[in-house]
Amino acid sequence: MLASGKAEVKGESTSLEVAIDIVWIVQTVFMSKKTKTTSFEKSLNVIRNTLHYFVTTMVDIYENTLSRVKKEEKAL
Repeated sequence: MLASGKAEVKGESTSLEVAIDIVWIVQTVFMSKKTKTTSFEKSLNVIRNTLHYFVTTMVDIYENTLSRVKKEEKAL
């Protein structure tokens, strides 16, 4: 996977946002024949001792679009 993004530090907060070029996603044979990943984004934000983590994946499955968003918070 080839990703690009940006990092930003503001006071006690550090943020990282990453998106990938869809051309470079390695998928299983099933995924490559039946589905297509159309976008993938990840955002990490550390504020003091807490990690905020967001992942968004868009997938076309049998011509239907599925969006999955995962959000987590973890104390460091």
